[in-house]
Amino acid sequence: MRVTSAGVTPLDRTVLAGLHPSARKLPLVPGNEGAGVVIDALGGPLTGQAVGGLARGGRVVVLGYAASTETTMRVTDLVWKLAHVSGFSLFAASADEQAEAYTAVLPLIAGGQIAPAHDRSFPLEQAPEALRHLIEDRPFGTVTLTVDALSVR
Repeated sequence: MRVTSAGVTPLDRTVLAGLHPSARKLPLVPGNEGAGVVIDALGGPLTGQAVGGLARGGRVVVLGYAASTETTMRVTDLVWKLAHVSGFSLFAASADEQAEAYTAVLPLIAGGQIAPAHDRSFPLEQAPEALRHLIEDRPFGTVTLTVDALSVR
């Protein structure tokens, strides 16, 4: 597997995480017509929205389906934007392909070139509030729980 950038717009990698209401637009660079690459970890309705937010020649890579295993998208978004939609599963890759993927991606993360979107962290004691935040506020980015090592016995 080779990891490369589509190079469609200056925003050549857009990482989306979290659940997004249909009215929310993809994060784009002002003055550009869309995202070059969207990594969709949720599937479901987000996949169609992601295709709609692509620049001409852009790509959506679907690697999860937590929101749903089914999606709907406008065929005109595929045709007129010359869009590409593909799936990826690290678990279906061979050990060599997995190693190559980690070798390509981990330096990008360490160098700050790509980063998962993060909304906020909650202490473990506030797990119910974190779940409420995920369901009701539908944040853009991950929501994490932090554990105080001294409180775990």
